[in-house]
Amino acid sequence: MNKGRKTIHALVIILTMLAAVRTAAQVRFTADERFELTGIAAYLAGYPEYSMCRIPSYQSDIAGTFGTYRDHELVQYLRRLRADRGIAYDAVTTSAQMLKISGGCVSLHPDASPEKLCQADPRWSTEALTEYVGLLDRFYRDTDFQDFYDAHTGLYGAGAAAVSRYCGIDTAWFHSFFGRYPGHPETYLSFVNGPCNYALPDRGSMPGFGILMGMPFDPQSTSQLVLFEKNGWTDFVRVLIHELCHNFTNPLYARHSAHFARAAARIFEDPEIRKSMMERAYGRPDIMTCEWMNTLFTAMCLREHGWLYPWMYGYSTTAESLSFSWYVSCVEAEEKFPWLISSIEAMDGFYEERGRFMTVDDYMPVLIMHYRQVSRRLDRERRKLDGLHPEITDVYVDSTSAATIKVTFRFSQSMRTNSYSAEQHPDTTVKLPPDHPRWFDLRVRNPLERGVDYRDDTMTLSISRNALERGRTYGFLMRGQFYQSLMGFDMKEDYPFIFQY
Repeated sequence: MNKGRKTIHALVIILTMLAAVRTAAQVRFTADERFELTGIAAYLAGYPEYSMCRIPSYQSDIAGTFGTYRDHELVQYLRRLRADRGIAYDAVTTSAQMLKISGGCVSLHPDASPEKLCQADPRWSTEALTEYVGLLDRFYRDTDFQDFYDAHTGLYGAGAAAVSRYCGIDTAWFHSFFGRYPGHPETYLSFVNGPCNYALPDRGSMPGFGILMGMPFDPQSTSQLVLFEKNGWTDFVRVLIHELCHNFTNPLYARHSAHFARAAARIFEDPEIRKSMMERAYGRPDIMTCEWMNTLFTAMCLREHGWLYPWMYGYSTTAESLSFSWYVSCVEAEEKFPWLISSIEAMDGFYEERGRFMTVDDYMPVLIMHYRQVSRRLDRERRKLDGLHPEITDVYVDSTSAATIKVTFRFSQSMRTNSYSAEQHPDTTVKLPPDHPRWFDLRVRNPLERGVDYRDDTMTLSISRNALERGRTYGFLMRGQFYQSLMGFDMKEDYPFIFQY
């Protein structure tokens, strides 16, 4: 461990956070010793979700400093807690929020309520929590953890400064949508968590609410800072909005949970959905339903700011909106909630009658009815989702020109025209057209000069006749993954194309 690590200078990043900022409040992230301590302990216990640190030097320092403590009594106890009580993921984080580190000791904060934590999260018991905190205190002193934490303050400060530049939050949206402002959440950055993020909701176990975000890149790397500036911030902002929404969604869902319960149980019985939910630690129907609802409300924040399917709602399409739209389509809907697209459409009524529905709480009867309908038509929801993947519906070959042959492909959806593929056909006797390299020559600014006309739902490729051999078979393979609809769905199958000249 290099205690004399130089101060890390972050790049200056200029960004207007939201497309239509009304009332912006800057969120400042800080590292916190409680979360590094508990995260590192979980890492030593082999928790996968705390073993994805994205800073190689930091992970190396952790292994070098604490490697000999993998059999410490705390670490062994954490392994038993995970196996016996399911203590993992957010259970580690929400309990860490209740800690106080002072005078070289770890204890429960005087304002913490273990009873309320156990009511909100039955994975914990007061006995288990008491023993856990006592062992944390012993581990903290046995390992001289404070020295380790103090030695990395430069890293912590640089990371916090880098991501805080992106966190101007439209507080007026939360008031308009939920009926109250987010106030001043406690926002923390964990350097051991990697991509994992957790809400710290106000459940009575500790005053206030907050968010723990994993440090998404190595702030010591200039190249990673540049990549984050270019496109990585969209993931960070989306997660930030998602976790902020939890503080509003969770109590809202709790008030209406009884009306969702039967539909939630029916959906959770579906084998595919149950498997997917369990893999994400959404281990009960109510957890799944609350996460779906929070994902839907996060999508509405993106929608209102022109970041979700902007062409549907009167906004201009940007690189950022394409990134957000892809995530909602291909991760949230495709991998988690196959009924999410229908749910987004179900929110149209909320916006069409805002005079009637002042906040989303007023709209809950509609969402309850929608959820009940979803629970009875999961197969239909899956078919709907499958239908959003683009397909090639027609192919036109225009050979009227003496100079070129034009091949036009028509897709079933409007497409993202900045990505396409034409590579060697599986049949190696089929020759690639001689124009193939020219199509992908990005040095030629005008796509038409490259022989490509790709817009909306059609793509036309021009093939020069003068290099074609009569009687020869030409063609190529169009890789489905490179052809995406505006919504972000890709072609499910590759498309082989051949023609004989």
